[in-house]
Amino acid sequence: MIPAPLYYLLWWFLCLFPLRIEAKHDTLEHVAVLGCSFHLAKIQTWDYNNTENTRFYDTICTYPTAFESWAICVYDSVNRDNVTFEKSLNQIQLQCHCANDTNSISLSDYYDALNNGSVLAKPEPINSDIAINFPIHINDTIRNQIIFAYHTYGRNLDIGNTYGAYMYIYFILLLIIATTANFFQYTAFSNTLFKYKFLRLIRGYLIIPTLFKQHADYFVKGKYIIALTPTRSEALIILGYVLHHIYLLSAGYEFDQQNYLFASMRLQQLRFFADRAGILAFANFPLIIMLSTRNTICEYLTNVKYSSLIMFHKWIGRMMFIDVILHGGAYIIYAMITKSVVTSSKQTYYKFGILACFIILVLIIFSFGYFRKYYYETFLYGHIILAIWFFYTCWKHVEKLGWKEWIYSAIFIWILERAFRWF
Repeated sequence: MIPAPLYYLLWWFLCLFPLRIEAKHDTLEHVAVLGCSFHLAKIQTWDYNNTENTRFYDTICTYPTAFESWAICVYDSVNRDNVTFEKSLNQIQLQCHCANDTNSISLSDYYDALNNGSVLAKPEPINSDIAINFPIHINDTIRNQIIFAYHTYGRNLDIGNTYGAYMYIYFILLLIIATTANFFQYTAFSNTLFKYKFLRLIRGYLIIPTLFKQHADYFVKGKYIIALTPTRSEALIILGYVLHHIYLLSAGYEFDQQNYLFASMRLQQLRFFADRAGILAFANFPLIIMLSTRNTICEYLTNVKYSSLIMFHKWIGRMMFIDVILHGGAYIIYAMITKSVVTSSKQTYYKFGILACFIILVLIIFSFGYFRKYYYETFLYGHIILAIWFFYTCWKHVEKLGWKEWIYSAIFIWILERAFRWF
């Protein structure tokens, strides 16, 4: 049997942060490949006629002259750093595999394209009517603008993941404060502390009582509106989390003033906000699971009641619901403005995203106090089934996009807690 302190340390190090760090989007080799491919794929005058595949990147992946131009552009963008250039091959392979499932590019193919293309390359023609049957050099100014545009896009995705981790810093600080206070309760130092009237007032008016009346009092209005009132300390912690979450949702954006990737600044802002809200929604997964389980480090170190953890679990779930609605709503508006609703609705990620929004709405509704008080067993098992279904739809939503590490962590926390409960 693993001793309790060792078990909780294991829980702490393995469960508080994602088990696998998502690959960064804002790296030079990544944005160089995306920027160069986007510019070259938009050229309509390649001397190449391919009627078998009309996917966006098919020409630059299958037409040797266009592929050589791509290799040259990436090489110029990464400042002739061979290590970075080689690292860009993974993104090249990914894009070409999406454009053509049978396409396979090796490192030697990549270098051959660079070497052959560099000998024959010419500046990109100004006249858009000229048929291009030779490798081209993209103008430095244009290339830098493209790469900066992809930098801002990739940076927003990476910051979303980083800000998701920042939510845990807030709870880590609370855990340290509560653990310290709990430790002092078992020492003579607590008697010394509470000799001060100021500390007694804080404890009596901010820590112990409920928000309005006595402890654990239900707020009831009519037959159906029933809610458990938090203590004032719980309310302050929830308020801090909500304000922190709002800040993370609204801060740290950087935009491309040239709007190279988007038709307008409005669309760019809408897309970045939608991405941020979606990533923060996923970042809540491990917290929601950790605070709903019985045997957690929070109870062991702080002596906080399980009812308090459930209170935090509910409010984090509500904020996640808001994130999901903001994410889905912003993307629908984006699709409507860009007239891509029909095209998007055919995509797997879009279908499962809509389904996930519906499931979390039902889950939130059936988590109301009325169902918990009068139909607890139905609420409990329905909550578990809906949560599993929601996890599955979220997994399918991002199966090919990333950010599954937050789901990995949440599932691992649940399995580990269940295993130790069994032992």
